[in-house]
Amino acid sequence: MELSTVIRNLKNNYPNFHAILIGQEKLAKMVYRTDSTLSPLNNSIKEVFPNNAGLEITNLLALIRALSSAEYEWLKDYLESDNIGYFDLEDELKMKLFWCNIVTKQRNDKLVWRDKKTQNLFKALMKEV
Repeated sequence: MELSTVIRNLKNNYPNFHAILIGQEKLAKMVYRTDSTLSPLNNSIKEVFPNNAGLEITNLLALIRALSSAEYEWLKDYLESDNIGYFDLEDELKMKLFWCNIVTKQRNDKLVWRDKKTQNLFKALMKEV
């Protein structure tokens, strides 16, 4: 039985039931997908943790080095803009940036850099790679 079915059944049987879901990308795809029929999940409060985790330069360099050449070019383009486009589960680069806490999702589903410092740090690291 899928987790979504279990949660939906619990919610239907116990109106005061609340669930805290902690997971990575596969769980997030289930929770965030726009065509989802998981009604209790669609209306839940979604938080991404950790919200204020520090960025490790070695981790950022590893992420940059692991990019495909196309992703590398897209990242260069993203760095020139504060708005990175819409949250898109099919866009692997956006999801990498999102799950590494480098970009954040606004209420309108637009992705923006975590802060100007992060954006500038990435620009500097791109020159080193």
